[in-house]
Amino acid sequence: MRSLILVVIVACCVLAMSASQQSSSSLAAVPATGPPVLKGLSGVLVVVEVIYSDAMRDGLTTAGIQTVAEERLKEAGIRTLTENECLATPGRPYLYVRVGALRGPDGLYSYDIDLSLNEEVYLARNRSVKVSGATTWTTTGMIGLSGTVNLPQVKDSVKENVDKFCADYTAANTKNGSD
Repeated sequence: MRSLILVVIVACCVLAMSASQQSSSSLAAVPATGPPVLKGLSGVLVVVEVIYSDAMRDGLTTAGIQTVAEERLKEAGIRTLTENECLATPGRPYLYVRVGALRGPDGLYSYDIDLSLNEEVYLARNRSVKVSGATTWTTTGMIGLSGTVNLPQVKDSVKENVDKFCADYTAANTKNGSD
């Protein structure tokens, strides 16, 4: 029981840190999101934040998350860009995947997942000012608990988030969604 309480406290701390990083790193607290911002997007580069070393040792790898995200995009008919293709694409769009997984003393992991589309944008008040890496689409954070044995299954939660992106992308770029 004591271990469970500790894991819940750690999970709350992870969420609080994640929320404070997001709010302090950007003045735009709630980016425009949903299908309209994805209209005309030709593809995305997938960028996965480095996974904490404990989680990597227990089977949750950056490469594994990258593969899962790219496979889901391809299955939905969304082109995944190479780094060079991304740099040559208007807006330089990249889908940023962040999985924070902290291991508690009892071996349980608390994790949270964030997914966002980031692009270069221009300020409406001054079109000569370009902002790189602005979030134009995002999912709400997903949190959970996992034992070490099930840690690689966190990828299923990543799939769910990527599926949300795919659904919005499809809605924006199909005949009915684009007219």
